[in-house]
Parts: sequence; structure tokens; C-alpha cells
Amino acid sequence: MPATLRFDRALSDFEKATAAAQCRQAGASRLALTSNDRFGCTYATFEAAEDGIADAIRAQFPSAALWEFLVIAVAIEPHTSDALPLLEDALGGAGKPAVVLRCERRAQSLIVEMAENSLALILALVDVELRRFGNAGRRIYCLSPAPAALQACIAARGLGVPQIDSSQILEVLIERSNA
Repeated sequence: MPATLRFDRALSDFEKATAAAQCRQAGASRLALTSNDRFGCTYATFEAAEDGIADAIRAQFPSAALWEFLVIAVAIEPHTSDALPLLEDALGGAGKPAVVLRCERRAQSLIVEMAENSLALILALVDVELRRFGNAGRRIYCLSPAPAALQACIAARGLGVPQIDSSQILEVLIERSNA
């Protein structure tokens, strides 16, 4: 079963290595960690093949958030800051999509955590809201470890094309060549 862990600060390289070792010791496999200094957060995704692994990891990191499913986290930075309140309300307010787990404003960006396979819906909603501002653009930063399919979705949306095969993404090709 996939799981996601969030630390509300950017972990140092030493802290990431320690956290990875503790997760593996608890039984986690397929562990991936990403840390972002700019947005002050660290995400880890892992597989918990046996019951009790997620609970053991939760006990190791009581101040971190843990979901027993894959969570996608992105930072959305609209080109116009006037759009931030509207986007925050659309993604985190009373009528927010059910797939949004958390929406938090950080400086000129929104950190949005969502259920897996919901990025296209969220980006479509963001684009609809941005049309109020003359179709102002936005930047998307992936904060959680991203599977190739998610990277392809982000790249396709950014380029305005229907889809991109993961074999066309440089980061995926580099990762595969290092394996």
C-alpha cells in the first residue's frame, strides 16, 4: 500500500538520510524523499507492504502528517498575485473539490495536497479561475516525489498539449539510465 509523509520544513541532507533509514527500518520500501527549501517542506512516499508499518513510521515522526495513500503535493504560483485569494477560496474554501486534502498559502503561492490522479482536475480549475485575469499564467512546482505519469501530466499541461509520454521527459530518462 502506498503512503505519504509530510514534514512542515525542508529537511537537511543529513535529516533526510536519517528519516529514510528510520522508514526503511520500520519496513518501508520504494522510499522516495524530496525536500524544498523555497516552500519549506519535505515529502516522502513509500510502500507499506505489511500492517503496522505506517503506524511505526507515524510513531517515529509524530509531528509529520502521514496518509496511508499516495498524496500529490504541488505549489501553484499564479503570474498575478491578485488571483491568489480566488484560487485559495476555490481550492481550500467551503466549495473546494473533495480531492483537495489541504490548501495553504505561502508567500505568492498555494501549496495544494490532493489525492492521486486528481492533478488534471485541479489544474483545470486553476486555469478557469485565472481566466478572470485575462488567462494569466501560472507555474507549477511538484513538491512530492512524482511518478513518471504525474511528471508527464505536469509537462503536458505546461506545454498545452493533450499528453506526453513519460519517455519524453528528461528527468525520467536520466533516472532510468542511473538505475
